[in-house]
Amino acid sequence: MSQVEFRNMKNKAQKKSSPKPKQDLKLSFRKLAANRDMQSLQVPGKPAAKTDSKSKANDKGNNRKGLYEESSLYLNQALSAIKNRKSFELEPGFRILEKMAKGDHRRDELFIMAIHLDDRYKYVIHHSVNVAIYALKMAEDLGFSKKQKLELAMAALLHDVGKTVIPLEILNKPGKLDDDEWKAIQEHPVEGARILLASGPRFALAATAAYEHHIGWTGKKGYPELHYARQPERLSRLIQVCDIYDALRTRRPFRPPWPLARTLHHLQKEMGEYLDPEFVTAFLTMIRQWEPLVLKQNALREEAAEPVPA
Repeated sequence: MSQVEFRNMKNKAQKKSSPKPKQDLKLSFRKLAANRDMQSLQVPGKPAAKTDSKSKANDKGNNRKGLYEESSLYLNQALSAIKNRKSFELEPGFRILEKMAKGDHRRDELFIMAIHLDDRYKYVIHHSVNVAIYALKMAEDLGFSKKQKLELAMAALLHDVGKTVIPLEILNKPGKLDDDEWKAIQEHPVEGARILLASGPRFALAATAAYEHHIGWTGKKGYPELHYARQPERLSRLIQVCDIYDALRTRRPFRPPWPLARTLHHLQKEMGEYLDPEFVTAFLTMIRQWEPLVLKQNALREEAAEPVPA
């Protein structure tokens, strides 16, 4: 068994007498994820002492805003590669995430940027970066190892790559989706898993999260519909909570952002039904610690923006 294991070890394995489960939508990523070895999923180490000028130029050190922009740029390049049917490398993304994971984040500007309510001009990119930041912070609070944190954050960063195949007029539609458009949206987890699986075995964890992040934690709700009820992988259940929070708190073409109280109430309401109680509880604890800092920063910005009396 891999040392980097995200499955909830408290859950009992299926009994041997159980019928052999069918593959979900002919995808093989669960077999890949279950049989992965350390070599195929080894997180790249720190960059060598010798770095090229481009790497030095991109090294923002403790500039957390710079890291947010770096991660956005990396994801934008990855999505562009996918659209053009080209491959992309994990290593640059892992290096950025490793820098994100470093340092004392008790008053982390990077985290504050994620939960600050801006009208994001590139929803898929900024939403995915925010979900990765939330997941990284939760993993830190829950005591995940360094490798677990980085692989979780990478899976969170890539969880919505399937949206690259959905027409922009559907993604950005200001009104209610019709039945055909909603069906197209519901295909993005399957498409994302297929894209990542085609990229090689090192993408198995990311493919798992892409496929499962809209499946309820009992396996009976959400999409894609499963042939048999099973619990999604642990990393998928953690990413799901972060994904829902950021989606609801972000302004979309078809609705304004939800208020904080309404969003947290929704997470609590879905706890035990659609969402994993362990991760909802951890997320609520985390966000309640950080939200006052965001409100204070917003107040300072508004105060600074007020015109000076003549």
